Amino acid sequence: MSEIKGEENLKATRKKVKFTDSIFFIIVIMMMLYVGVCLNLIKLVVMLIDPILVNGGVNEAMIFIIENYLMRIIPFIGILLFTGLVKKYRFIYNSFAMKYENNSFKVLFLGLLIGVFMNGICVLAAVMHGDIKLSFGLTLSQLPIILFALVCVFIQSASEEMWYRGFLYDRIHANYPLWLAIIMSSLIFGFGHMFNNGVSIFSVVEIMITGLALAMAKWQSRSIWLIFGIHTGWNFAQNFLFGLPNSGVVSEVSVLHLDAVNASGKFFYDIIFGVEGAVSSLIIVLLLALASFVMAHKADRSGELRERSGKTTNSV
Repeated sequence: MSEIKGEENLKATRKKVKFTDSIFFIIVIMMMLYVGVCLNLIKLVVMLIDPILVNGGVNEAMIFIIENYLMRIIPFIGILLFTGLVKKYRFIYNSFAMKYENNSFKVLFLGLLIGVFMNGICVLAAVMHGDIKLSFGLTLSQLPIILFALVCVFIQSASEEMWYRGFLYDRIHANYPLWLAIIMSSLIFGFGHMFNNGVSIFSVVEIMITGLALAMAKWQSRSIWLIFGIHTGWNFAQNFLFGLPNSGVVSEVSVLHLDAVNASGKFFYDIIFGVEGAVSSLIIVLLLALASFVMAHKADRSGELRERSGKTTNSV
């Protein structure tokens, strides 16, 4: 009986949705602003500042962090301005704030631990299987750079989450069932990484599943700050703790260093895309998605997947 009612609600929802609230329109708006404006603006700024940084004697590690992570402050500020200034999207802006539902530094720190742990399990599997070898290589003088990198990785990771699990997820969920918001935001998240260095069909699928897991975790925790933490922890651990490729890009400084000459593309490691292109990362993110669903189901919340939030207004 509940399934029939759910189907009726979905049909009724589809009939009521205006074009400006449609998934197509939402995705187009996001692609125009995030990809068309923010990401292209990053490329322009990097092109302008790169000669300045090089001629100014800034070391390669700092240049790498600034250009690949700190510059993501552009989409970070962009999503805050967009959702904060447009009244129709103010509910999304509010969801980023501290103390909104379950947002807190405690939840953020928990997310960091989860992200580091998940990536660490994947790296451990690759090491134990003999796919990679790591050695300690951090000097005391590099410690401030590593700490600076953590802040910049947070900016990069949070900016992606605010666009994908913030704007896209919440905007779709306002007029469509939650399960559709989860799936669509995950698919677009995967497509958004299609042009990364060394990307493959498997890695794109894995990133889509990662998006699914992060969306499920956001739903279960009712906190985008947890997702900020997980994403930051994963990227920071991968690039700056273990010295492995993050979306195909390798850091100039890290706590551990990869023996790249002897690295092999086997079961738990992809030579170009790292653990993100291997089966271990797929398994670990699937476990995160499953754990999130089980926890929500035990709290008798699985019915929320068929509901829409309705958190939007008709004024622009």
